[in-house]
Amino acid sequence: MVFRNFDRLLFAASESTPGTAASITTSTDFFEVIEPTFTVTPLMFERFTKSQTLTTQVQTVPGTAKNTPVATCEMSFGVELAGPGTAVSSGTAPKIDRLLRACGFAPVSNVAKYAVTSTTYSSGPFYHNENIEGTSGSFSSADAKSFGCNAYGDSEFLAYSAGTLGATSIKSEHSGATVTATGTSATQIGVGYTPVTAYTDDSANTTVTLRMVVGGGGEYVEMKGAKGTFDITFTHGDRVVINFTFSGVLNEYKDTSVSLPTDHVYTAEVPPAWISTGMKVQEDTAASAYWTGSLFNALTLTMGNEVTIREDTNATNGYSHAVITGRAPQLTWNPDAVVSTGNYDFWDKFLAGKPARMRWSVGSTAGNQIDFIVTSAQFSGISDGDRDSVSILDTTTMLTGGSFGSSIITAGGSPSSSTMGADNEFQILFR
Repeated sequence: MVFRNFDRLLFAASESTPGTAASITTSTDFFEVIEPTFTVTPLMFERFTKSQTLTTQVQTVPGTAKNTPVATCEMSFGVELAGPGTAVSSGTAPKIDRLLRACGFAPVSNVAKYAVTSTTYSSGPFYHNENIEGTSGSFSSADAKSFGCNAYGDSEFLAYSAGTLGATSIKSEHSGATVTATGTSATQIGVGYTPVTAYTDDSANTTVTLRMVVGGGGEYVEMKGAKGTFDITFTHGDRVVINFTFSGVLNEYKDTSVSLPTDHVYTAEVPPAWISTGMKVQEDTAASAYWTGSLFNALTLTMGNEVTIREDTNATNGYSHAVITGRAPQLTWNPDAVVSTGNYDFWDKFLAGKPARMRWSVGSTAGNQIDFIVTSAQFSGISDGDRDSVSILDTTTMLTGGSFGSSIITAGGSPSSSTMGADNEFQILFR
């Protein structure tokens, strides 16, 4: 019997102990994916003993069978980017929550917004994660926290653990920023994600077990201890696709005593089209309005995680689990080339190394809208391009933490003496 590609199914489960395979529940761990593929690399070593011949010798392979392999595995697949549905306001996470965790992201389950007067920001931006209070309040660890770097021109102030300020003037604990809100109470809107260095190692629920069914009889490839990276492709008028690549330890290949799952259900939301994005750009610390006049038709956001699978000679399968050893997120997009007067001065920011804050959205329906927030995107390349016989700027920007102290706030709320940001390059908000 041959295997047909349309029979492929993908299941993913979070591991409570990284490297220990989680039990796959086919009814709840199913993901609707695009073009799932896998690559298996067994541990093999060439032998170069002198044998008076050029014939290649049999290599050393420590694995003993398909159910006791010593091999690594890579799985790649795309997921249409959509929200979790109508329950987002109550903190319902999107289905890809476990995949984002395994890519080094931490969830913030209770993101809320204060409606603010966008031009009343002063001395910003607010630092990501810093405490906020009303004018008459004193700061404590129980205060609401800024989600992302809220800045001049934002018509909503994003916060988490938010409640009642007691005053319409919001003040920051460390950055010195203030802004005027139109009310004292926040409205919960969704679940956010931000990259967190602590999630790159071996914390619980930060690795996944992935099972890819490859045949119509239920035959599957399964790997464990997997971490990953992703690219998000934004194309004019199309749905947004997040392309994951996970690396881990091959757990087994199974083609006997299995059957094709029948209890998985296709329940994902219809992905919104990427149009009317509301793209906003401004110098990261500038107290001036965003520029919203960019004409472009494509954008790619790359997480840029470096994933290493740790060898473990004590383990029967030869490996422990994957860890993320570095990240270099960047985005590319292609705005029209325009004169600087009245527009965002791309060339000045590029050649002076001035980072930019950026915001854009996918969708506009509650439960199926995704916002992207960039703290300090620094242009690393601009090249001459053409689209529709119009000159464009093919730009590459590195997503950095900025240099104004953003997100240097520790878990206890105390700032570091450094001006460099940490774990704040960008945020994703499902709302």
